[in-house]
Amino acid sequence: MLRAEQIVSGDLTAAVGPGRLLDSTWIIAGKAELRNKLAEICNGYLQEILEIVQVSSVFNELSIPVSSWRRPWADAAISPRHAEELWAPGGVSVGSKAQVPWAHLGVGFSMLDGAVSPAIALRARTELEMLAARGALT
Repeated sequence: MLRAEQIVSGDLTAAVGPGRLLDSTWIIAGKAELRNKLAEICNGYLQEILEIVQVSSVFNELSIPVSSWRRPWADAAISPRHAEELWAPGGVSVGSKAQVPWAHLGVGFSMLDGAVSPAIALRARTELEMLAARGALT
């Protein structure tokens, strides 16, 4: 007989003792106390399972293939030049000898005119400046 079947049938000793759900101190507890404690433990396990399921569902919703990230506005705004500015050494585009004005930053950087509203860009700049002033920006 499985431990769960023993407990359901009223043999609560299957749940009490070394290596069981409750340690030996619960041997002197009454059946009502044991049932309440086992219900509490079961409730805790079920709550954990529910949380795992909720996190898994959210994770699955956020874990979509990169191929589904494409959007028409982005396809229209981005050109091969932008990728070259991000990845080419010194920001020099293939087939071009000219460097972009921000090549001196030493990082991959490209500019998309009109992709972000000026208000959002200013808010982001303000937040970055505050982080930098506190030494929290590396």
